[in-house]
Amino acid sequence: MIVICMSAVMIASGSTLSTPLKDVQLLLNHYPMIMSHDAVSGELDEVRDFVVTDWTRTQGVGLVGQLDCGSRSFDYRPYLSNGVLYGHHGGVVVHKTMRSSVVEVVDWCNSNPDDLVVLYVTDCEGDDGCLTQVRSLLDSLNVYTIADCSVLSTLTYAKAQFYSRLRKGGSLLALIGCVAENYDPSINCYGPSFVCYDSWPTNSSAAPWRDFSNYMLAVTSVDPTTNGSAAYSNLWMAQGHWQSTAISISLGTLHNSSVLLDESRSGANEWIRESIYQRKFDYLNLLELDNVCNHGLEIYQAIQDTYLRL
Repeated sequence: MIVICMSAVMIASGSTLSTPLKDVQLLLNHYPMIMSHDAVSGELDEVRDFVVTDWTRTQGVGLVGQLDCGSRSFDYRPYLSNGVLYGHHGGVVVHKTMRSSVVEVVDWCNSNPDDLVVLYVTDCEGDDGCLTQVRSLLDSLNVYTIADCSVLSTLTYAKAQFYSRLRKGGSLLALIGCVAENYDPSINCYGPSFVCYDSWPTNSSAAPWRDFSNYMLAVTSVDPTTNGSAAYSNLWMAQGHWQSTAISISLGTLHNSSVLLDESRSGANEWIRESIYQRKFDYLNLLELDNVCNHGLEIYQAIQDTYLRL
């Protein structure tokens, strides 16, 4: 899922928003916002879902809690089982229905009418017809949905908010795909001779921080609409978090860690916040984070202060 907030301009509906005109007229694929990595994992319940959550939970709270912590976009992965849509993270099914999660987000939007929320639907798995069921669910809840990615090349933030206006206020836009993810599985917290929380800020030139920072700087250094790639007329991610592999999970277990602890011990979200204030990222769209409630509101404020103020 993806979520976006807006405010301070009159649009065709006649509603008054509080974001400066400069902000809302940005193309949506130029508008910076926090994205929750594997957002539905914040809804995991160890007893209900028959799973130990250390290496499956990337968020400490559910979708509404992530919104309250500054997230304005969700990476949501549906799973269809016996006609019911749930969420999943890899092979782990989160047995909270997608309908109930989307209804909660709609309710949040109704209470926050100046906000645009974007739901990025990806990796639909389980029984045949998963995406068909997702489209039917979103239609039943009157969620404006884009599956034709070509429209994103000219879609501004203001237009996206207007088109996706909910009946009771607020805006929720669903994307079926249409996001360039820039996934690099080599950005790991652990290796044979390093641990991510032993290097920054005292030794940030060492692996893995060198690889992490080089990745972030490279992904955010080129205007996505002028690099010649058709995919980049879509929205696009900078994955500002450690990636998990079988080896990194094994090493992390030896360090009595977890996905959430890897983020907090390493200071990854703090580094992101400082890098934004230092204007290290020339372009930013979907800034995907783990553990968004750790410094998420500070990162949200840094984005506002650095990229979106007149």
